[in-house]
Amino acid sequence: MSNETKTPSKSTLIQGTIARFNSGDWADATGGSLPDELIVTGTTRALQCWKDSKPTDTITEHPLPNPDDLNGQIPVEEWEKGMDGKPRAPWVLQHVVYLLDPRSAESFTFLNSTWGARIAVDRIRDRMDNMRKLRGGNPHPVVKLESRKMKTKFGEKPRPEFTITRWVDMPGGGDVKAIEHQPALKAIAPPTVAEELNDEIPWLA
Repeated sequence: MSNETKTPSKSTLIQGTIARFNSGDWADATGGSLPDELIVTGTTRALQCWKDSKPTDTITEHPLPNPDDLNGQIPVEEWEKGMDGKPRAPWVLQHVVYLLDPRSAESFTFLNSTWGARIAVDRIRDRMDNMRKLRGGNPHPVVKLESRKMKTKFGEKPRPEFTITRWVDMPGGGDVKAIEHQPALKAIAPPTVAEELNDEIPWLA
């Protein structure tokens, strides 16, 4: 069972406050600090068409169309220029992570179309899928928002990283309920070496 969220409409692509990653630093949409730890509640992908530095259209229904097909319908002379001065395709694939503050129940959304964002989102999605296969239930990682270096043709650049500190089981599929009715989150023991390898280590006679 995949943790990828199928978001039905443009209005629900962004949930709560936007979490931004810029040059190795994390902040909210106003430049304020983010919580030390957040629960990853899900991930998704979406297509957005950008003009004048803002999205003008969003596609969330899966399976998503090929962005190259959509960009091919718009004349290149109508494309805006990127920071390198070259025409930039208006339709981009956004990689999205939904986050929840376990203390305040505030929601955050990280979305970005960069290669570094794709790496970070794919990594956390894969680990969530693997933990569900190993333990069942409804496990979600508690993460710290950090950065990692990645090699690019322009040298090393920072990329976002969701560093897992522990796992919790969220009853009810992670729906936020009134605090007095919210069951306590149960910690999940980390997988053993045998579970990660999906095999037992044989004893030698």
